[in-house]
Formats: sequence, C-alpha cells, structure tokens
Amino acid sequence: MGPEGEVGRSLRPLSAQRVVRAVSSVAQLAVIFLLGLPFIAFSSTSCSASIPRFKQSGYQALIGFDLPTKVSGFSPPAGTSESVIHIQPDPWLALLILVAIVGGTAGIPLKGLRGSIAGMATAVLGVATLLEAIHFVQLPPDSGINVDLAVGVVCIMACFTASLVLDLGWISGKSWAQVVAAAKSGARVNRARLLLVGIPSTVILAILAGWLIFLGVLLVLEITAPSSA
Repeated sequence: MGPEGEVGRSLRPLSAQRVVRAVSSVAQLAVIFLLGLPFIAFSSTSCSASIPRFKQSGYQALIGFDLPTKVSGFSPPAGTSESVIHIQPDPWLALLILVAIVGGTAGIPLKGLRGSIAGMATAVLGVATLLEAIHFVQLPPDSGINVDLAVGVVCIMACFTASLVLDLGWISGKSWAQVVAAAKSGARVNRARLLLVGIPSTVILAILAGWLIFLGVLLVLEITAPSSA
C-alpha cells in the first residue's frame, strides 16, 4: 500500500463504537478520582442541628479512620468511655479501584460486541463492589449514629451507570440498525436476534437511562443542600 493509502487510513474517522468505548472507559476510570470526594457521612440520631455531619472520603474509608464521639456530639457505645470509634479499613474499596482500572483499560483494545460486553461486565461488577463497600461500615446499633451516603457514592454510581448506558446503547442501536437495513433491502429480518438482543437491550437501556436521570437529580439535590458541617 502506498503513502496515500496509509494517510487515508490514519485520517479515517473513528467508528461510533470506538468513541462509545473510549467514553465508557473514561467514565469507569473516573471512579479512581471520585473516591477522593466525601464517600460516607455520619450524623447523630438525635437530629440536632448543632451536631455537624462527619464526612470521610473513599480513600479515608479505604485505610480506616477514627470517628469522634464526644467532640462531634456523638454518644460512645454503651459500656465504653472512648471518645472515638475506630472504623476498620474497607477492603471492598481496594477491589473497587482495581475494577475501575480494569474496566477503564481492558475493554479499549477489544472491538465490536466483545468490547461492549467487557465494558458492561466491569461496570456491573463495579456496582456490586460499590454496594458491598457501602455496607461494610457497621456501627453498634446503640451508638446513636446514622450512617449516610455522601456525594461521592452518587457520582461513582452515576459513572458506572453511564458506562452501562453507553455500551448497551451501542448494542441496542447496532441491533436495530441491522433490522432496519434488512427491511430496506428486502432481506429476511433476523427475528431471533431481534427477540434475544434488540428488544431486551432496549428495555434495559430505558430502565438504566431512567436510573441515571434519578442519580443526576439526586446529585443536584446533594450539592445544593445546605451543609450542616
């Protein structure tokens, strides 16, 4: 192939699937940075406005931290006189970082359906790992402390959901495009592909899109809510 052919190949526009895969990968890699945001918050069950919420980032939860009791107005666990409650390191957050790295890099070299499936697999695994990381923090029921989710959790969930929407959207769009092309050319429509891939992916895509919108609204409410800290 001559120089002109090589130049033509290098200037060929990126396919839609490559663009989708790149954006989806960036969304999963963003989780690594979003763990620096407030991940979990603690508040008193007394709902006293004079007691601030105590927030910790994902990386602080990863290595463990001491939750103040007397200083922040919390009540120490019954039968103890300690002024802090030690929160153990959360190993699920280490796995979450690994999933984000794999999801952000491993799926890029893969093309077509394999790349999208790989991206969706890591996104689903990321959501499952995030839920485990959230439930890892356990406090004594009589500690008088509520464990709340902070803005970082919403952002991370939104990133994984957006990655799912992108990859599943490409699969759904590709399936319907093939159906339309077959109908226009007069060829036989692959009904099995339509029933097994096209319709289910579209239904799931609509549900995920609605969930992503809900997360966006929740994020706006979290950001605009007056801080009690």
